[in-house]
Amino acid sequence: MKISNRRGITLIELLIYVVIVGVVAAMAIPRFFIAMERWKFKSANRELISTIRLARSLAISEKAQYGVYFNGTFNNSNQGSELKYSLFKDTKDPSNFRYDSGDSVLNVNIISPNVTFFDNDLGDDVLIFLPNGSAQFTNSGTILTMAQTEDISSTQTMSVVKSTGRVKVISSTE
Repeated sequence: MKISNRRGITLIELLIYVVIVGVVAAMAIPRFFIAMERWKFKSANRELISTIRLARSLAISEKAQYGVYFNGTFNNSNQGSELKYSLFKDTKDPSNFRYDSGDSVLNVNIISPNVTFFDNDLGDDVLIFLPNGSAQFTNSGTILTMAQTEDISSTQTMSVVKSTGRVKVISSTE
């Protein structure tokens, strides 16, 4: 006499598995959304740095002045308003080292809604790159972005070196 040893999953075992997966998912989902907010903030900063580096590269390769124009500062008091920065070719009056309405705008980016504070210490909210790659601005050349929500508090400070035009992250917190 042969006894068949077939074994399957019982309904109780299946329910226990579903409950365990549900508990693990319930604990992981809030952490996932926090990670997404941080990722969006980092992505906005990478896009900003990329635009600044593109302006410098274009200035060197085309032997012309290119710049990035920031239209002011952004903080919690004017949240909801769009802050933009524009990549432009300084064609109207290159000797004044600023953005004029007649300059050729190549790209306009909107600061991500994940950025709750944005400020720069460039002077006239414009960063101009000369054909040799050096930067032209009035003050110190630092750009600060911050994300402040109930879940995250992140800041990043970027610096543009005037003599070389190189941009680098000098501090970043999470």
